[in-house]
Amino acid sequence: MTQTKILNQLKALETLYSEGTASPTVETAIQDIIDRELETALNKQHTLSENLNQFEQQYRLISSEFHQRFHTGQMGDDIDMIEWNACYEIWRSLEVTIALLRQSLEA
Repeated sequence: MTQTKILNQLKALETLYSEGTASPTVETAIQDIIDRELETALNKQHTLSENLNQFEQQYRLISSEFHQRFHTGQMGDDIDMIEWNACYEIWRSLEVTIALLRQSLEA
């Protein structure tokens, strides 16, 4: 399914919901989707946290400090550094996703 098609479907549901004509099934389905997305993001983040912890122990450096040093060229570019950087950036991206999903549950 294309992104455009999904966005159009979401807009249709938004319109139905705004007009008060959406069935209770829509609310339940959306809640389920958000719950599943949050669970998936948390699981991914947990796995990445374990990877980050391994790097931090191996190199005796916290990931945020590593990230700063890596981007100023102080850490080199061997495969461990590139992998650590990728893990950290994905982990940070998941932080944003998790916050957004949690915020939507509280609203």
